[in-house]
Amino acid sequence: DPILSKNESLHKSRGGSYTAAGCMWCSAARRELKRRAWRYDEIAVELEAAGRARVMEATGGFTVPQIIIDGVPFGGYREFIKWAGSR
Repeated sequence: DPILSKNESLHKSRGGSYTAAGCMWCSAARRELKRRAWRYDEIAVELEAAGRARVMEATGGFTVPQIIIDGVPFGGYREFIKWAGSR
């Protein structure tokens, strides 16, 4: 599963999110991750038959994007921006 690690060198951290095509919040999260030059993995939920079920199982959330930080389901775009802004 994707993980966004909090560490000393955040621009070298590994990140990820569950996303869907055409999702404006997913696009915004991608832009922010790229702007900060954070490496990340992306799992497009619509490419798997059980994609939404996988998101729910991994994060407890049904909407996208869903971001996981240090192995803990963190939330969507707004929660990510709030967390990232404090770094």
